Amino acid sequence: MIMKRRSFVKRVGKGLTSSMILPGITTRSEALSYNYPLARSLEDLMNDEKLVVIRLLMEGKSSQPGERLTGKIEIRNGKISRLRSYYTLHNNWVDDAKMTFNLSSNMKDKHVICGWLDDVSEASSVSVRIGKEKLDFLLSEIITQEEVVLENKMVKITINGLPSHEIGEIDPIRLGIKKDQNSFRFVIMADPQGGDPADPTNESPTRMKIHNAFIEESIEVANELDPPSLFTLILGDFTDSKGQSRNFNQMISFYEKLKQPILLEIGNHETRYDASFTPGYNMSEFSNYFAAQKKINELEKLLYSFDIGKWHFIVWPDPLRENFWDTHPHYFNWLERDLDKNRERPTFFFQHVPIHPVGINPLVSYVNQVHINRLLFKILSKYGNVKYVFSGHVHIPIKASNKTAVSYMGIRMINLPPTGYRTRAFGEEDYYGGPSQGICIVDVDDEKVDIGFQTVTRETFHYPQSFRIYSSDMDPLWFNYKWELKGNGEILNGSFEDGLEHWIQRYIYTEDSDPSNKIEVQKAPGRPGNVLYLFSRKRGYDAPGQDRLPQTLNQLTQIIQAPSEKIPSLRFAFRIDKSHFSPESWNGAFLWLEGYSAKQLNVSLVYVIGKGTYSIGGSYGRWVKSAFFDITDAPDQWHEAILNIGDDYRRSNGNRFLPELKIDKYAVNLGTWTINDGYRQEIGVFFDDVMVEFNYKDHTGESRLDDKAIHVMDPQKIFTSRIHHEAGEHRYGSQSDLYPY
Repeated sequence: MIMKRRSFVKRVGKGLTSSMILPGITTRSEALSYNYPLARSLEDLMNDEKLVVIRLLMEGKSSQPGERLTGKIEIRNGKISRLRSYYTLHNNWVDDAKMTFNLSSNMKDKHVICGWLDDVSEASSVSVRIGKEKLDFLLSEIITQEEVVLENKMVKITINGLPSHEIGEIDPIRLGIKKDQNSFRFVIMADPQGGDPADPTNESPTRMKIHNAFIEESIEVANELDPPSLFTLILGDFTDSKGQSRNFNQMISFYEKLKQPILLEIGNHETRYDASFTPGYNMSEFSNYFAAQKKINELEKLLYSFDIGKWHFIVWPDPLRENFWDTHPHYFNWLERDLDKNRERPTFFFQHVPIHPVGINPLVSYVNQVHINRLLFKILSKYGNVKYVFSGHVHIPIKASNKTAVSYMGIRMINLPPTGYRTRAFGEEDYYGGPSQGICIVDVDDEKVDIGFQTVTRETFHYPQSFRIYSSDMDPLWFNYKWELKGNGEILNGSFEDGLEHWIQRYIYTEDSDPSNKIEVQKAPGRPGNVLYLFSRKRGYDAPGQDRLPQTLNQLTQIIQAPSEKIPSLRFAFRIDKSHFSPESWNGAFLWLEGYSAKQLNVSLVYVIGKGTYSIGGSYGRWVKSAFFDITDAPDQWHEAILNIGDDYRRSNGNRFLPELKIDKYAVNLGTWTINDGYRQEIGVFFDDVMVEFNYKDHTGESRLDDKAIHVMDPQKIFTSRIHHEAGEHRYGSQSDLYPY
């Protein structure tokens, strides 16, 4: 093993003058150029079925949560072939047969409706009836204008056409890929994420220099394969940073040495972080990606499929930008039709962002939204032909990739290690002790599949034929929002005498030994029965690229159905484990109460033991600002907290009264968190006798801890994620925050 690692360092060292000091090989400096084709006629808006596709974004304008948008969509001089709404949530629906809709009209709600129109001309008109009022437009207007806006006192409707130029089936033969064979091999490279370190617009040139060396070595590994690969698929994040021309050109220079045809999938680093896809159907953010793709293989595709032998392949885009799926809803319909058409073919599905949980903090907040994951999986599982889903994005080591690989409803899902980017350590050493970067090798023999991973130091790992079975109760919040889950009228098993029954957990990646997070029911000093013990510490195996964000996943949740107009009060007991607590460290335990009005989070109160972090809330101030209260007290003693929620809400929200919000569900969350950096970072806390009561009084006295009033937390004790770069690695907060000793 030592000799292999030395050999690798020698090979990389020979390239340091190019990859570490200068941009590696010869960088093309010319700017990339591409213009997405404009729709100049209705034919340009036709999909593969010869139907014109339009999108209607309906935004409610009501300040009253109970008001509804009910109506019908009609067409003159044409017909509506189908109508879909992919993002309607919580008692919202579109009737495809009757072309009617019933949607919430809250001013914060957006509803995306997609229509497929047949037998139309530019003289055709579409009407949206809402009650007795009719709003209409000519189809010609979506050709002459980027978008059409219709508005009344209840709703704003924005309409645009949905072209399909970047969607479709491709012919592998045109790319030099032989497709008429049942035994073949292909390579997947996840997250090369390199580029030109000399480009002054890159945030982390040091990081890029390091990763470039691994990219070049991974390409060499792929070229050595015997038998050779039919093709290599780049599983997103072809470049680092924000998809600058120089980064694409540098990567093209690297990949010119690869001996097989190349296919690209888009990830989150091929566009600007604040990319927008409006007004209209704005595809300009992908110009550099399309231009690079055309240079590599003459394609101009974000979503595409093809066949080799018995197998069907689907490449799915994952730019992970805020309004991408709102502006590209027709992708889901194309996917469903493509899977239906190929239901007799076993299928590989490729996406950048994982659809299954991997159990670390960045991959809860930095993935697609819950309803997108749910919709996508519903489509993938519909016909039973999707056999494998491959993803990247995480920069996962091989061991964690194997441990998190799951089978769910017959689909095997693997999150792959990176080709160039440094792997996260996940708190434990990887299988081989050396670099985890490399390539995934998929060998297909008829319908039998063998999946391996070969590192840049030539170690080869083979994934098992059967994976751990995943079930939705392993992480109910992966495919569901809290406000969607069924609630009870009280907290059940708040004494933990029945273990963790009735409490919801998130999936947390657990190290093989000495786990960094614990949720256990056990005996504790000073208590007759079982209690809950929560523990978090900085992950072990202190290597660059750790699960670096503050860890807040160590939580239990229970949903409470709120009686109308009643105010909750909470009681619970806790005991700080003195052997795992220091008041100066950046760790904490908490009871976090969320209040929902329908799907809207309106209340976020966090009661903190130790230190707090804004990452606990998950709302990040978007709709509601979390209020923090300090309940820290002496360790190794039991304390009782009595929380009067109406009073705490009012004093932290400008004397606003809680009943005004019409809360219908509360989420009670117990947890521990750690900054996951620095030294001696850990906390352990026992919880017991968690109870909720509801009454009609808004003010029942101050919240109290034992016989003392509970006060708002000092902001200096709340950790804020302030990002800076150090030697190419992300860091959060100041040095004094991270290393208090």
